Amino acid sequence: MLLRSSRVQTECEKFRAEPNLCLESRIQFAGRRVSYPFRKSTLRKIEEDAGHIRGSVSFSLDILQLKSNNRIEDGVSAVRSLLERTHSRQTSFAIRAWLQAPDISVNHNVVYPKHHPNTGLWLTNGPQFANWLVERSSFLWLNGFAGCGKSVLCAAAIQSTFRGDAA
Repeated sequence: MLLRSSRVQTECEKFRAEPNLCLESRIQFAGRRVSYPFRKSTLRKIEEDAGHIRGSVSFSLDILQLKSNNRIEDGVSAVRSLLERTHSRQTSFAIRAWLQAPDISVNHNVVYPKHHPNTGLWLTNGPQFANWLVERSSFLWLNGFAGCGKSVLCAAAIQSTFRGDAA
């Protein structure tokens, strides 16, 4: 491509230089200068050179655009990865918060002062409660519909255990 470009420049220089010639030679030189651009072979060469240059510039621009697109895609991938990790962490946090056991001391401190003094004695003096206290890996299950008094029974059981009332 540089060879063609220099050849075009050489041809252009021929027309710029105006040698010290006689009047007849100058007229002949001017006639050649006027008629030269109309030579088909020269015009084809210049057109070919321009086509090659245009193709090279277009190819270079395509490469630059491809590099730019690749950088943008890499940036988008990084942002997508960051968003996925953030979403995963938020989901994990939400699940942990949901699975976290409630603080029963709050409920106990609200409910126990409201109960009657003998509430839950049938539970805390019963054999199932006593067995639950001494047996390892045992559990005591209180179930019932909402508002039936499970929290009050639990509060009575906790207080009975702290006092050592259960046998």
